[in-house]
Amino acid sequence: MSEQRTILIVTDDARRTQAWADVLARAGYLTFTCPGPTMTPCPRLGAERCALREAVDAAVVEVQSPGEPFPHGEWMARACTRLPDDHTTVYIADEGGPGSIRHPVAPSTLVEAVHEAVAGRARRPA
Repeated sequence: MSEQRTILIVTDDARRTQAWADVLARAGYLTFTCPGPTMTPCPRLGAERCALREAVDAAVVEVQSPGEPFPHGEWMARACTRLPDDHTTVYIADEGGPGSIRHPVAPSTLVEAVHEAVAGRARRPA
């Protein structure tokens, strides 16, 4: 039997977290969650290592649209998409665009993107 692959879901939307976790669990993945930098300090925004991210095979990261407020009056301009990545991250954004999947995400699209990410061939942000 092969080892169960692990996925980190990063979004501050509880409904999306649960929906995506359910879809990925049905596809055979074990999921972990993180509310992201809107709810907790994010080491990756400071270009630091994240123990959660490093412990999983791939990540699904919901990226805030430019102009959405950040806690404490800061603004995020897709900072996480500019960090070094080994092609194991799936980005999901309202506006879509090259390298990301656009909302709303069909379950089959999410599973396909995660399969690619686990294989190290995830879509890269522009």
